[in-house]
Amino acid sequence: MFVGSTVFQFSKYVPSSGGYYSFATRGLGSRSGFMATWSYLIYEIIGAAAAVGFLGYLLSDMLKAEFHLDVPWWIVHR
Repeated sequence: MFVGSTVFQFSKYVPSSGGYYSFATRGLGSRSGFMATWSYLIYEIIGAAAAVGFLGYLLSDMLKAEFHLDVPWWIVHR
């Protein structure tokens, strides 16, 4: 929700289809815009995978502690 609000606020001042690249380029320059865009793309891919893996681990641990079920964490997040 916060990210969506931030993008909305930026798009009022920089109406462009470039997204994060346009925002960073306008404020920080071309090189920073390039780095910001690639950093965001890498974060989206790796961040989602890490979050799913971590939630699988937490769910496995919770099932083991509360219900005494021994479910490996890698089965939980499939």
